[in-house]
Amino acid sequence: MPDTLQDLEHLRRLLNNARDNLRLIEARTAEFVLSTDIPLLMVREERQLRATIADLEQRINALQSGRVAQPPPQPQPALATPPGTSPSLPTVSPSPPLPANHSWGRVAGFVVGLATIVACIAAVVVVPEVRQWVGLESSPFSYQVRVQDANTGDPIERAEVIVEVGGLAPLNDFTDSVGIVRISIDGERANQPGRVIVRANGYQSFERNIDLTPDALPDVVQLDAVP
Repeated sequence: MPDTLQDLEHLRRLLNNARDNLRLIEARTAEFVLSTDIPLLMVREERQLRATIADLEQRINALQSGRVAQPPPQPQPALATPPGTSPSLPTVSPSPPLPANHSWGRVAGFVVGLATIVACIAAVVVVPEVRQWVGLESSPFSYQVRVQDANTGDPIERAEVIVEVGGLAPLNDFTDSVGIVRISIDGERANQPGRVIVRANGYQSFERNIDLTPDALPDVVQLDAVP
């Protein structure tokens, strides 16, 4: 009976872990609700977890049914001892060996627990790599700025261009000999609002709100000379 209780507790812990992992996979799958390109690895993990949960529930029900159906031990009547003789000690029979399926159940529980751990690691490490491999991760794009003198229209070389985007550290670079700078930005920030700041020696600073549009023509910034 103690072994049965321990097995039930162990199986229940495995069942709770499997259900938590299934909810994690379902939440990640929901990200693709508008897309048909769901990674095959996530589909396999979800099927494996559902099969594992069904198997654990079946084994828990079987153990619980066995506990209910097992009758309590009945006390054995004492044998009368003839007068003048000493009572003999009862014969103790050796305990029967554990059934083979009992050992198999513990081995299977260990295997299920190990598979659950591997599935969690795969969900955190492998799935993002698969998403990038199948092209679900956005590629970076270049935001271009052309810096000119406001009076002459001449390009301004070595002007510092700073781009501020929500959730990222400021990105900066300097214009080339024709006054153009290209700043690489994460593709997930495409079409989001940002802010551009331009500074150059001998010119007044410039600031403007922008929209980060991929493959757009360079934004033209004209700087006024310092009076």
